[in-house]
Amino acid sequence: MKKYSYKYNIQKAFGNLYRKATVVIVVKNSKDEYLLGSKPNFYPEGITRLLGGGIKEDETPILAAKREMEEELGVNVEEQNLEQIAEINVQAIDQNRNTFNTMINIIEVKKIIDEYIAGDDVKFIEKLDNTKFELLINKYTLLTKDMWYRGEEGEFCWEDFGKVYSIVHKIALELTK
Repeated sequence: MKKYSYKYNIQKAFGNLYRKATVVIVVKNSKDEYLLGSKPNFYPEGITRLLGGGIKEDETPILAAKREMEEELGVNVEEQNLEQIAEINVQAIDQNRNTFNTMINIIEVKKIIDEYIAGDDVKFIEKLDNTKFELLINKYTLLTKDMWYRGEEGEFCWEDFGKVYSIVHKIALELTK
């Protein structure tokens, strides 16, 4: 497993920065396409994200990934088909000097997934080949400081989200090509 550490200056913390730990899950189908979650009423246009979510107090990253696969894809994946491939320690400091620390765990599904149903807060599953995945990473870097989310999940700047998740997706792609 690879370990990484990043420090970011941000305007305002977003949801996952408030969590102690999260998982993102790399899932592929038989066409070697990545399966990503689309939340069109939440993410900016053209932005999707690897599946995943928070790790509960009593969960390991593998158990959290197993649960998230059931919630977001309706698929039961055995623990032996899940492998933690990276751990990313993220420290973010907002403009008021508040510090947020979270561990983002990248889990790879070692089984082809072709049958699934989008669930939980994921509305659609997007299928991306390597080229489209790289374009998505670039879209994360193009999110700007004047793009803000204001809604159910609070208020945050999409540029800050893009700083963190462009790196997360880049590492995931590099480790699973």
